[in-house]
Amino acid sequence: MPDDLPPIPMVLMVFPPEGGRPELAKSLEAASWRVIQADSASGALTRMRRRVPDAVVCAEGLPDSSGHEFCEVVRRVPEWQALPLLMLGARVDAAALERALEAGADELLPACCDAGELLIRLRWAIRRAESRARGLAFERLQAVRLAASTMAHHLSVPTSFISMCAEHLQDQLQPHQEARPLAQQIEQQVARIRALTARMKAAETAETGLDFEEPELLELPAEEAVSPDGLARSEPYRVLVVDDERDIRAVVRSALHRTKQFHVREAGGGVEALELARRERPDLVLLDLGMPGMSGEEVCAKMRSDPELKRIPVVILTGMCGVQEMVRLFGLGVEGYLVKPFHIADLAQRVLQIIQRMEWLRTLRAPLAR
Repeated sequence: MPDDLPPIPMVLMVFPPEGGRPELAKSLEAASWRVIQADSASGALTRMRRRVPDAVVCAEGLPDSSGHEFCEVVRRVPEWQALPLLMLGARVDAAALERALEAGADELLPACCDAGELLIRLRWAIRRAESRARGLAFERLQAVRLAASTMAHHLSVPTSFISMCAEHLQDQLQPHQEARPLAQQIEQQVARIRALTARMKAAETAETGLDFEEPELLELPAEEAVSPDGLARSEPYRVLVVDDERDIRAVVRSALHRTKQFHVREAGGGVEALELARRERPDLVLLDLGMPGMSGEEVCAKMRSDPELKRIPVVILTGMCGVQEMVRLFGLGVEGYLVKPFHIADLAQRVLQIIQRMEWLRTLRAPLAR
């Protein structure tokens, strides 16, 4: 396909087997859309995990859940929060529209709508989502500019002072040859800070189309590249892994330890997990659902009712991924879930994202609590 041609939009249509609208799919394909289909909410979620479509159209009634529950689950996943999501319902009135919008749908259309109207609504929803994405990108860019400007300003003065002190030390230490390398090292570090400050000043004028991965602008040169370990905070994040299967705990512990950003504690059951959580206050709990004795659901409920533990984020490890299951879990107050078998390579990144998001939210709420 030539590079100048626009990409073919992909829409996921979620309809029950007996209530499908094959003519809609054919009409969209005739309009140069790529259509993939699922006959249940669980099947749709599985497809979306493999590849995120450009838009989703779902029926109000599905074999394993309602369309509203499906929308709620989709909107709980950060990567899908801006995804255009249209629902087709048997009744389209003010009450039905309000319920659909509260569930997370962008639009509610009649189940008997024709392909032409659906196509117009899809195009409009995708353009609206693209506009929101550009707005978010602009906000991020503004944040980068502000942070770069602030850091460059606050680094310039102390850097000049340290440089002046290093020059003075070198003058004073001329007779002491063994001390001169120390002053030279100070000057070298100051030079690195000045180089970084220059890059920050360059970021102040970055355009909206900035590629945030651009190595020439936002990263140090290759010979001075900072390792991933250097980006972590001074202390590792504390993660409590709760699973009755020792092998699962070992796999998770190994994956997190490998990054050197986490300190992992383990619990083989719910009672032990609550005791460890109260004693050590982890930054996050990875919690298995299906455990003998006290289930993961009971552990989560007890944590959310405990004033000392209720703010600790919980990520569920589960072998089930049905919509009803997800609705119940999010109702308990979990921050996310991982379906077994999960990708080991993604585990540490997912855990880190959730912890840092919770820290960011706490930072935002702190001024409001005063």
